[in-house]
Amino acid sequence: MSIKSAIVEGERLLEKLEIMEDKISEMPEQILHSILSVLTLKEATATSILSKRWKDLVSSFMALTSTLNLDVENMIGYEYGKEFWAKGNQRFEFVRWADKILQLHQHQKVDVFRVQFCLGQGSACHLDRWTAYAAEKRVQELELDLDLDMSLKYLLENNLYDFPCWLFRQDREPHIKHLFLNSCILRLPPDFSAFSSLSVLSLENVLISEEDILYILSNCLLLESLTMRNCPSIVSLKIDGLCPQLKHLCISRCHHLKNIEIVAIKLLSFEYIGTMPNLSFKFVPQLVTACIFTRQGNLSSDMTYPLDRLSCDIPQLETLLLSSSTMKENMLPPKLSTFTNLKKLVLMAGRSSNRGSLIPFTATFLKASPFLQKFMLHLVAGSPCKEVITEIQLCSSEFSHNQLKEVQISGFRCSPDEIELASYIVRIAMALEKLIIDPKVTYYEGKGKWNFTDVNKIWSKCLRENICKSLSRLIPPHVKLIIL
Repeated sequence: MSIKSAIVEGERLLEKLEIMEDKISEMPEQILHSILSVLTLKEATATSILSKRWKDLVSSFMALTSTLNLDVENMIGYEYGKEFWAKGNQRFEFVRWADKILQLHQHQKVDVFRVQFCLGQGSACHLDRWTAYAAEKRVQELELDLDLDMSLKYLLENNLYDFPCWLFRQDREPHIKHLFLNSCILRLPPDFSAFSSLSVLSLENVLISEEDILYILSNCLLLESLTMRNCPSIVSLKIDGLCPQLKHLCISRCHHLKNIEIVAIKLLSFEYIGTMPNLSFKFVPQLVTACIFTRQGNLSSDMTYPLDRLSCDIPQLETLLLSSSTMKENMLPPKLSTFTNLKKLVLMAGRSSNRGSLIPFTATFLKASPFLQKFMLHLVAGSPCKEVITEIQLCSSEFSHNQLKEVQISGFRCSPDEIELASYIVRIAMALEKLIIDPKVTYYEGKGKWNFTDVNKIWSKCLRENICKSLSRLIPPHVKLIIL
């Protein structure tokens, strides 16, 4: 076909398109809104260029929502790795579409405003504009997840976004209830009161002074949940009854933190992950769940307080999660204080080729928890040990546990010491109903979230068959054996 013929054919096609009816645009507004609802925000806003009808449709659609999620998944439909969306061209594209969405959004109020993208102080003008929009709309939940995926050595002031507290007017009634900041600097102005309505505060990779944390605790009287993760400026944290409604406290990887002292009459749950600080629960009469996961050291050094004083300071404790770098018996105190109300115990312990039998280590905890109903042991790292228990160790470990109903062991490799442990638990647990065995290695990520590393599928099938063969003959009929 010649160029002239192609042009003629193209013109004829255009004429046909011009007279074709736009059947989709003639659909009722409710149906078109349904169509827009299944699109990403980027795709939905892109339809506004089709015609005035579609521009009005997008505006009316955006006016229906008081929730704005400006994150990667909502913008483009799926989540790229950080190495992709940290690139300059992607950052420019994200900013452009975020501005377009806010331009189209006509709702008089924003209840939830969320930004998730790799942005720093270099994008402060855009972030300030978006935050100002949310503040003006009296946002209740504000999340700025600007994760730069930086290790501590890169957590420098010139890289992090300086959160604009000044945008929240002091002359208006406080409205923000949930605040999540990631990769920011938080500096509170003098006599700052805009956060006094906060009930949930989460700070991750945030530079904040101890004075400002103390100010928040003293002035946010409605605060129920406080999370601090990788906040390197905090050395000492003293919660001395300043926050009367505080129910949940989570501190993770604050590497310079040396001292924690807590007086909180309504505290229900406490979680600590990191190098063990000087930890003191002065008065926590309602605390029922505690999680203490140390990243370094061992039970004998890092866990002196949890194992020696925890049961005395928190006698009402019902759920306890602990970690240890290894499972050697000689790393435990001669005798643990008795947990008089503990119902669930979770231990995450590292393997060591020279650790010896698992039984003495496990027995020490079970003896100290006479009312325990659920026990979970997560074995991580290293290689299973072939050494089994000595007769002397076995005699000292023998006792009867009358309350334990469910036991789960993960990271199970069917080694002799693990088979021995399973047999021991079945023997001493008089009320045992269920034994769950999981070959997968399970890791705790924090705030109730667990992850796992699965084994090779072919090897996994053989391993499960081996576990079933080895344990089935040891399990009495009244105990249900579950192999995950």
